[in-house]
Amino acid sequence: LAFTLAIEKYGVSAASSSLVTGYHDAHYALEQTIAQWLNKERVLLFSSGFAANCGFLSAVDRKDNHFILDKLSHASLIDGASQGLSQFSRFKHNDIAHLQHRLSNASSRYKTVVAESIYSMDGDLAPVASMQSICQQSNALLYIDDAHGIGVLGESGEGISAQTNNDTVIMATFGKAIGTGGACIACNEFNFREA
Repeated sequence: LAFTLAIEKYGVSAASSSLVTGYHDAHYALEQTIAQWLNKERVLLFSSGFAANCGFLSAVDRKDNHFILDKLSHASLIDGASQGLSQFSRFKHNDIAHLQHRLSNASSRYKTVVAESIYSMDGDLAPVASMQSICQQSNALLYIDDAHGIGVLGESGEGISAQTNNDTVIMATFGKAIGTGGACIACNEFNFREA
């Protein structure tokens, strides 16, 4: 029924992202619905997970930031974090002690820890609770790519956001468990906090 109503309202034709075809009330409604589902203040839609990862990491890139990525991070995370002004390093996969070491040795004013919720090649989960604790102690931003967790984890498929605090930024894709296309960034309003 919803699909039929959308066709009647918006029609069908060659499609593209809202950047090309315009931002409509349907985009706003979807963002609000996802924000409520993931218990976040804001959601921003993207055409793909790759675009969301690169877009967010580019947006927070600055010369006084240090990106610290899990060794098994997806290529989109590596591309987004390594192309700009920020310093860039990696920690051993799911190794909290090594992450702590990297954070302790990062001299940048701002720090952004980047990981995935579920790593697709091995199917293992990130120790998100420990990562959140370390990030809070280190005044670092935590960014989680939830491409493989959304629709799978949580009581209503809300992914890793069910296990995260308000400071964690979540990227979710719609092309895997949800079975459509696109992606989003979900977070509460934030500013880089001073170290």
